[in-house]
Amino acid sequence: MKVFFFILIYMKPDAQFESKNGKLFSIKNRCELTTENLIQADIAGTDPAILASDDFARKFSRAAKSIICACVAWKMIELVPGSYNESYLASLREFLKKTEALGISAIIVPVTEGCAVGAEFERYTEAMVHTARRIKDCESVIGFALPDEVAADSANIASFIEAMSVKHAQYVYFSAQKCSNSTIIPYRMR
Repeated sequence: MKVFFFILIYMKPDAQFESKNGKLFSIKNRCELTTENLIQADIAGTDPAILASDDFARKFSRAAKSIICACVAWKMIELVPGSYNESYLASLREFLKKTEALGISAIIVPVTEGCAVGAEFERYTEAMVHTARRIKDCESVIGFALPDEVAADSANIASFIEAMSVKHAQYVYFSAQKCSNSTIIPYRMR
């Protein structure tokens, strides 16, 4: 009997976007992209079945060749400490793949209600790393926005980016507030 061994090599996705001096650039098109007046996709409390539907994704078709801010609630991702809502994450992935097919790029904007501080910061970071793992094949995901309470602390910024970069180095990071870190890109939603 012959034994065949298959070696699966996990390939990290190539970066599609980059940050230069606090501005967003498309690597493929070699052009700067605006992060002002982005379309908000408030999916924080959206039922997973609706989130994964074609009709829901088509609501954002006017954003083709543009960027949406996919606002996701931390409490929808992590229902109880250390237990992730895989159904919601699968629906989020489906939504992102459908918008990707429409030519829409996305920034993941975690909604934390100001809770990603102190001891909760580590849990928040683990939840976002887990989220990134579930959406890793969504090439249109540019990166993650930092909640205000994370963006206000340079040590937390560095810690979050370091944790994400272990397996998700392709992402760039955004903040709605001014940061001292020049790699963080400012953004504004409509």
